[in-house]
Amino acid sequence: MEVVVEERVPVYAAGLGDPGPWIDRLHKNGTVVMAVVGAVRHARKVAESRVDIIVAQGHDAGGHNSPVGTMALIPQVVDAVGPIPVLGAGAITDGARRGGRAHARRRRRLDRLGVPRDRGSRHPGLPEAGDRGQRRRGHGRLALGHREARRA
Repeated sequence: MEVVVEERVPVYAAGLGDPGPWIDRLHKNGTVVMAVVGAVRHARKVAESRVDIIVAQGHDAGGHNSPVGTMALIPQVVDAVGPIPVLGAGAITDGARRGGRAHARRRRRLDRLGVPRDRGSRHPGLPEAGDRGQRRRGHGRLALGHREARRA
C-alpha cells in the first residue's frame, strides 16, 4: 500500500477488505478508491470508509466472494450505500451468448499466436473434475481462488 500511495496511483481497487485505513492518504493524492464487496454488510462498511466506487461481485464470479448471486446483490448494495456509485461484476450477460462468442474469438487469437490450449478444461484455467491426476502432476493452469486449485 505504501507504493500505491507514494506512486500516486490514479485508481486503486481493493479486492480484499476495507481500504479505510489508507483512504485519507489516497484521497489526498487524488486516487479514486474502489472496493469489491460480496455482501451488503461489507458494502456498508466500505461506504463508511468513504470509498468512491463500490463493486458488487456476486457468487457468479467464481463463488469465492459471496453466497449471493450478482443480479440479486447489485440492487441490495445500491439500496444500502445511497449515492455511492455501484458497479456490478460476475457473470453479467444479456442472454445473447456474447460472452461465449467473445471467448471463442479470444481463443482463436491465442491459437494464431501459438498459445496451447489447456487440456481437459472447458474454459482456460478452470480445472474440471476429471483433471485430478493432471493437476497433481503440475500440468495445466489453475485459476487463483478456485476451490479445486486450493486443494491441489
